[in-house]
Amino acid sequence: MARGHMKQLNNEQKARMRANVLDLVEHGLPPMIRMPVPSFIEAQPWFAESNAAELVRIYALPSYKMNTFNGKLQPALAACLIDEKEGKLEPGITVIGASSANWAMEMGLLAPIFGFNFSAIIDVKAVPLGKQHHLLASGADIIPVPEGAIGTEYVYELAEKKHYHLIDQYVHPGSVIGHEWTMDHIAREMKRLEPGKKVSFFGAVSGTCSTLRAAKNYLQPQFPGMKVWGIASQSKDEKVPGSRYPGSIEELKSIGGGFDYQTAIDGSLITSVSKEDAFAVNAELVQLHFVTAGPTGALGLAGVWNRVGDHWKEHGSFKGLADDDGVVRGAIFIIDMHLPYLDDDGYRKHFVR
Repeated sequence: MARGHMKQLNNEQKARMRANVLDLVEHGLPPMIRMPVPSFIEAQPWFAESNAAELVRIYALPSYKMNTFNGKLQPALAACLIDEKEGKLEPGITVIGASSANWAMEMGLLAPIFGFNFSAIIDVKAVPLGKQHHLLASGADIIPVPEGAIGTEYVYELAEKKHYHLIDQYVHPGSVIGHEWTMDHIAREMKRLEPGKKVSFFGAVSGTCSTLRAAKNYLQPQFPGMKVWGIASQSKDEKVPGSRYPGSIEELKSIGGGFDYQTAIDGSLITSVSKEDAFAVNAELVQLHFVTAGPTGALGLAGVWNRVGDHWKEHGSFKGLADDDGVVRGAIFIIDMHLPYLDDDGYRKHFVR
């Protein structure tokens, strides 16, 4: 369907699509699945010593069943609802926002429902071409970040110069509020899968850090004692597409942005996974287990397994992390799929032999 056609909706169509989207986030999110163990984890001595194959269960809310491009629909929808209620979404206005493309894809899908146009501010050199195509297919337009500029800063300059409405996902309260739908669903699913049992941890890769903040606000109170773990890339050179590394998270503060992840997570950020290991785990998930996660999903899965292993190696047991039955039960949130990243040479080599 042509992008122009997506923007030509009458009021009845808008109302119907809005009802469908609200029904999706409230009642239509997919079942969680138990995730396979990465082979590099199985090969480590502690894995066999601890009987982790039997005593550690990690579940995920998979993005490939989210019925949209990825798992960023909920925060994007909440931001639109909040700004509409405040009278900021004038008919036909152009909304802009900086993104690595995941959140922007959902904004592109939501734009015709709310009657605005959406332009994503992205670094076209950093975002794989396939991901840019997904973004355009959602109905969004692309405004490239100028050479040498930082997208999260440039978007403010652009908003001041032209009649744009800026929705900054890195500071907008909707980014956290929208994930209340996500966290309530994860809670229901974990109670269905492991009735009456303790959830030891929830893990998410740091991007806006809104998922971590939402886990602290909405999920942890439903599972007393649950730890919130944040996962990040090791460094700028080891950056996994779609994630942030500790330095880039701190950069958000220079524009007054970034959610307070330090008070949301328990312990330090997990930065133990190299880009190569994340890519290799991603290929395993897709090719051996039919889980079509993307690189940040693989980074998150590998990261929480490393943290579980670190606990065993330090304590010689899972005590303090496991439930009374000795089992460690955890949940992670996956927001992306692998296909849009296959234009990245370093990523593609793990899939094409």
